[in-house]
Amino acid sequence: MTSWDLPAHVEKAFWQSCVDILEHQDCFEKLVSSDIGYELQFSVEEYRGCYHVFTLLLELRDETFFVADLTRFHYLNHE
Repeated sequence: MTSWDLPAHVEKAFWQSCVDILEHQDCFEKLVSSDIGYELQFSVEEYRGCYHVFTLLLELRDETFFVADLTRFHYLNHE
């Protein structure tokens, strides 16, 4: 099940969290808490020079959104 029926500011913060983690590369499995009231757990794998986000669990207030094999987001590895 996938769902992107999220408030725009939540989705924006969600993607920014992904970018921040990838840019700092401090941890590829991380729980992110934000003041907008969501928790995000995901894993990131490198494939052919790009980082792809897989197996997402996004909890927003009392709702849980599962997003699996999410390939629309990738971060180019410039190393």
